[in-house]
Amino acid sequence: MRSVTGTKPLQVHFAPVKTTEQQDLQSLHRVRERLITQRTSLINHTRGLLAEYGVALPKGAWRFRDQAPAAVAETELSELAYFLFSELLDQLRDVDARLSKLDTRIVAICREHDACRRLVAFPAMLTPGNTSPCHRSLHLFAKTD
Repeated sequence: MRSVTGTKPLQVHFAPVKTTEQQDLQSLHRVRERLITQRTSLINHTRGLLAEYGVALPKGAWRFRDQAPAAVAETELSELAYFLFSELLDQLRDVDARLSKLDTRIVAICREHDACRRLVAFPAMLTPGNTSPCHRSLHLFAKTD
């Protein structure tokens, strides 16, 4: 008897096995991307809540980081609102500190590999969407059998 589902047999395509070093670097970049997403979400959420209190802050993580603490301090807020914004800004500082640790680790790893050092020697390689000091350098460590 024939299956009536109309599906084709599965064709499985296997990816090459990564070395531990390649998997570690990929994981490092993924964790960093997750933290950047968290930071962006936290900033947008805080900016939106501040807007409900009449505080307008410009876009951009560094602008927000520079202006938000003063805006919270200078705005007439209830005790609860001040507490909540202080908590959100503390979370932002925590995420920034964790990102800084990862960036330091990426730079240290990059300094150990000639290919990565050559890659970051080209200013065009560090574009706005490519912010990691040694962004997506996994292909540099591929096996050449």
